[in-house]
Amino acid sequence: MLTVEDKLMVLGCKDLERRIVEIEMELALAKSQGYLRNQLQKSGSSSSRRLLAVIGVYTGFGSRLRRNVFRGSWMQNSDALAKLEERGVVIRFVVGRSPNRGDSLDRNIDEENQTTKDFLILEGHEEAQEELPKKAKFFFSTAVQNWDAEFYVKVDDNIDLDLDGLIELLHSRHDQGSAYIGCMKSGEVVSEEGKAWYEPEWWKFGDEKTYFRHAAGSLFILTKDLAQYININSASLKAYAHDDISLGSWMMGLQTTYIDDIRLCCSASTQVGVRWVGRRLLDLKLSISYVGVVGAGVPLYSFTSVYASVTDRESQGKQLTLAMATLLLGGTNSSTLPIFSSKLFSSHPSINPSSGFSVGNKFSGGIGLVVKKKRKSQFRFSVSNVTTEISPAQQLAQKLAASESRPVYPFSAIVGQDEMKLCLLLNVIDPKIGGVMIMGDRGTGKSTTVRSLVDLLPEIKVVSGDPFNSDPEDPEVMSVEIREKISAGEDLPVALTKINMVDLPLGATEDRVCGTIDIEKALTEGVKAFEPGLLAKANRGILYVDEVNLLDDHLVDVLLDSAASGWNTVEREGISVSHPARFILIGSGNPEEGELRPQLLDRFGMHAQVGTVRDAEMRVKIVEERARFDRNPKEFRESYKEEQEKLRAQIASARSGLSSVTMDHELRVKISKVCAELNVDGLRGDIVTNRAARALGALKGRDSVTAEDIATVIPNCLRHRLRKDPLESIDSGLLVIEKFYEVFS
Repeated sequence: MLTVEDKLMVLGCKDLERRIVEIEMELALAKSQGYLRNQLQKSGSSSSRRLLAVIGVYTGFGSRLRRNVFRGSWMQNSDALAKLEERGVVIRFVVGRSPNRGDSLDRNIDEENQTTKDFLILEGHEEAQEELPKKAKFFFSTAVQNWDAEFYVKVDDNIDLDLDGLIELLHSRHDQGSAYIGCMKSGEVVSEEGKAWYEPEWWKFGDEKTYFRHAAGSLFILTKDLAQYININSASLKAYAHDDISLGSWMMGLQTTYIDDIRLCCSASTQVGVRWVGRRLLDLKLSISYVGVVGAGVPLYSFTSVYASVTDRESQGKQLTLAMATLLLGGTNSSTLPIFSSKLFSSHPSINPSSGFSVGNKFSGGIGLVVKKKRKSQFRFSVSNVTTEISPAQQLAQKLAASESRPVYPFSAIVGQDEMKLCLLLNVIDPKIGGVMIMGDRGTGKSTTVRSLVDLLPEIKVVSGDPFNSDPEDPEVMSVEIREKISAGEDLPVALTKINMVDLPLGATEDRVCGTIDIEKALTEGVKAFEPGLLAKANRGILYVDEVNLLDDHLVDVLLDSAASGWNTVEREGISVSHPARFILIGSGNPEEGELRPQLLDRFGMHAQVGTVRDAEMRVKIVEERARFDRNPKEFRESYKEEQEKLRAQIASARSGLSSVTMDHELRVKISKVCAELNVDGLRGDIVTNRAARALGALKGRDSVTAEDIATVIPNCLRHRLRKDPLESIDSGLLVIEKFYEVFS
């Protein structure tokens, strides 16, 4: 039996429901009378003049390449957008927000929008493939509230849009009331759960399981009154599995004029006599590998797997160059593309910027055209990588790269700073030491010394074409894909390459460091489309962070995690990708600009202190040597060539002989005793000291470690691991030396 309180609660709920219905009706009335749009106009958020059309280009978080190709055609800059608006056309990329509000996906879109100012961001919509019907509601509602236009157009970002043709079509439909324009179609309703495009409410479409006629989702148009209807009734409109099906269902109960226009079918094939308003790109994938530098700093790249379907050869060239420019240069200025502008390729038919030659459906060396495939005619271009192995062209490029690249100050020419130089060399000999942290005054040559190490780095074996520099023999530093191929018995091409040095800039984003997953491609195609970041590039190489003490905390955490595990894992929206990330971490900084977190300090195997040279004669020598290098870098480097070659050979010999260097058990015990008496936390100090001493023995050409070797390296291995005592004035390195002599004597 209900109590008085229960009855009052029921009455209260009914009253609340009644008020909600009344408010919804009032809101619908306000929308229908244009109140919201008028308010937006007053606040300056809306255009006051009547437009021909608002075009919303549906895009996603991982579709920057597509957006840049689109911009290259119609929206290169804000001036181009303004000129279009003068013609009565507003174009905006339409995207929602990440389910994890404020994450790197949202930040990247916001940063891009600050530069291009061509987004319509749907703040109330969560971007996801299964949420496209809701996206349609949000887009048309937001567009109607912000702009007064005759037509509202939805187009996908993988469409090669003929904007002039679209504008011409819209002008021809001027004053067409309640028009629903598109490529009208029907189709099978997928009733099997688990299949692509599964329709949960399939039973509503009858025994034939066929959808009603509706405009295909790639490109369709609504007149203002229909878009306004969606805006007013968005809360009660039913959504199905597809956005185009959902929109078609919203139109069925209205006095709507259906206009079936073949020009909006966005077909990949050609048809004589048809001027297509939109053509679907079959694919837009571009894989690039850097070969070297040719000529006056012109980079040489090899390109693989570029396909697209477009309407003519001119469009092919435009799409291809824009795609390449986007990936290579981060922009759309095709005039600066080196692969097309350099004349040095003319003598190398394997990399020739002419029309190339065809083998089947593949084209080598340039833009090619396939006019027929089976019975269908279609346009396709492809640039094939014909330099997968070390070809004469690559050998030439590598030689030219060595001579034409920006000159590096020779490592052997660095005056003084012996402690820093020794720490760097020991890490090259044994990367498992764990890197170097270099702290010292500004202007003491920290960055110069680190970058000069590049000339001395030895070559390593890698699997050709693998973005993670996988070792073909060591499973510990193989990517998952390479392991699977080896398990399947595939023969993998192997190449020799120099150990890579990667700079991590202070302003790098987390996605640039870790890599990104193309969520849209993963959802639509079911593949893990991973764009490797700096950690992938640094695998089996060196990761250098200048001013590491100023690095953002979240990037420090990423480095800590990867340095500890040797693997980098990227997770987005339930999709996970892992790859090896074993690198020598080298950091440098000025202690005056801030201390480093103890957790990060402990990850560096060694610590080098760099001070300003006080000796006047030595300072004069440094200034003179630098002036000589700046005056003629090539001649200066040539004068140190013999010393560089000698040091390079010494490093190679030490790396090969490292495994045979032994250390007496008594010396190991004494190292651990020093660590214990200095209250060093953990065992990293013991391990690193053992490794560094063995590497020094190998560098000196011996097969055993001496106490002198340990005395040389132990301050650098333990100095940064001691607990700070604010009352202690003595340098921590001197404390380590004192304890060493106390134990070893």
